Amino acid sequence: MANQEQTPRVKISSLWTNETKDGKKYLSGGNGSIRYSIWPNGFKEKDTDPDWVLYVEQAKKKEGTDSSATPF
Repeated sequence: MANQEQTPRVKISSLWTNETKDGKKYLSGGNGSIRYSIWPNGFKEKDTDPDWVLYVEQAKKKEGTDSSATPF
């Protein structure tokens, strides 16, 4: 394995484990104005269906912050 060339990787975000009020676990994190969350696929019917689903959304704006630099 020492001779194999590694594919470059870019860190997008760090994620934290969270739990909903009804006990469902998910991962979430973000970068400034972007939030990420990863949820178990609640519609999985076959082994070939994905286990997890990644969602990307605009982070909620905090009161008193200037949003002129926000790309969305």
